[in-house]
Amino acid sequence: MRNEDVKRQIEYLIGRYKTTALDKATTYKDGPYNHRIWHNKDGVPMIRFTMVDNLIHASLPYQSFMIYDEFLSRFYRDSSGKVIYEQGQINKY
Repeated sequence: MRNEDVKRQIEYLIGRYKTTALDKATTYKDGPYNHRIWHNKDGVPMIRFTMVDNLIHASLPYQSFMIYDEFLSRFYRDSSGKVIYEQGQINKY
């Protein structure tokens, strides 16, 4: 990670959500998108960080779909207000 502020923020989130270590992220590349994902002990992706090669200072339409389809759409709240990831409850969140 090139930016120390980003690194500190991810380290904070790793501690908060008790995920895999900073250097143990799942990584993959999809075109210009470089993804890093940190999972909790149940395999739930709690942190996702994506860097884009040569990105202009703008948001591309594909990015919105990617963020929703690959991450946000997998979480929801049940009738009691508990956060659910796909079909399993996330402990205290």
